[in-house]
Amino acid sequence: MKNLKLHKSMVTHVEQLKDATSVQIIANGELCYSTNSSIWRLNLNDQPRLVVNLSLTDVYVTTDCDNINITSYVYYEPWDSFVIGCSNGDVLLIQENIVEIAYKCDDVVSNILCSPDFERIILLTSQGHTTLVTECFENLNDFNIIEVELSEKLLVNVGWGKKETQFHGSEGKAKRVAKEILGDGDNSDDSINICWRSDSLLFAIGFFNKVSNLRFIKIFNRDGILQYISEPLSGVEAVLSWKTTKELISFSQRTNDKYFISFMEKNGLKHGEFEIPSTINVKQLLWNHDSSILCIQCTDSNSNYLLFLSCTNYAWQIKRWMTIENKIITAKWLLDNSLQLITDNGNYYSLYWAEALCTSSPGTLDWVAVIDYSSVLLTPFKQVIIPPPMFDVKLTVDFPVDSVLYMPHNQR
Repeated sequence: MKNLKLHKSMVTHVEQLKDATSVQIIANGELCYSTNSSIWRLNLNDQPRLVVNLSLTDVYVTTDCDNINITSYVYYEPWDSFVIGCSNGDVLLIQENIVEIAYKCDDVVSNILCSPDFERIILLTSQGHTTLVTECFENLNDFNIIEVELSEKLLVNVGWGKKETQFHGSEGKAKRVAKEILGDGDNSDDSINICWRSDSLLFAIGFFNKVSNLRFIKIFNRDGILQYISEPLSGVEAVLSWKTTKELISFSQRTNDKYFISFMEKNGLKHGEFEIPSTINVKQLLWNHDSSILCIQCTDSNSNYLLFLSCTNYAWQIKRWMTIENKIITAKWLLDNSLQLITDNGNYYSLYWAEALCTSSPGTLDWVAVIDYSSVLLTPFKQVIIPPPMFDVKLTVDFPVDSVLYMPHNQR
């Protein structure tokens, strides 16, 4: 029954970010950004500090470094270092101002992702080839995400759970017939997305299969062995995030002119969904440290938005709808329940959130108001006890609700 309250916010303009090709948030007030051949580290209270410039390193002193660019990078916290992917396939390790080639790939390194415990590093090339290495860059596994097949946990079907034998209640016998899954078309997003589970035991990769015209999700263990493949689902988009509480993978999905945030178990089977407005396009799903708040970064034809949602008794409700003037280029939750984000005009935002109970003043019927997008769900607890997400009275307006205020008792 709680709403979300923005109890503190800060905005800082960082002029250097306007020319950056990529930005990552390290900690509160500390970030790093890159240009084509350089990476800089910046604390909001200090001047930028150069981490590496490829044209000035001894690694490429005898080569034509003008044709080598930074294509991806990640901050490696345990060693206070950086892992950098280059356009020639080199993976560089920068530690204490020492630059060395730690690994070589056959193609451009398009993405680098460390596990939450920093003991595994995923190197993804532009052709979909995936390499998993240890923190010391020892190769654990190499595979192509589309071609790799199950080898350890092959599902055995003994006939239980078939559509034909399940009880479907009021939906009747017609529900027993499995519907054909239609392809999403040739214009679907074919990007590859990777996310780690918070305990670093599993990671998931989403990709587009051009044969079936469907997006699939493959789940691997920490040694790069394929464990599960998702069931065929239409309308799955290239947005993927594992809940920080480990149990479910979340993704966006469009089906039958409706828009959903859907969930999947680690075995690849869908496990519920909730609907969101179909006028937006989801760009990123961001979970806070205990999965109590979901932030949806999204856009439409005119603006950029942040939607903040929370869940009560398995019902997800939109608590805040924020409009951001400029395009969001990166965002990250910190452990203090603050959302840090950076926009393309160089603004650095810190948004601190807290749960708040919205009750009427003493002497009234003890009304409790719960915000759900453009509706306010009201219950007078002196008269009736209704467990959420149910309610007694519903007020609906034509715009998203941010907050609810009550007039003092006996005043009009």
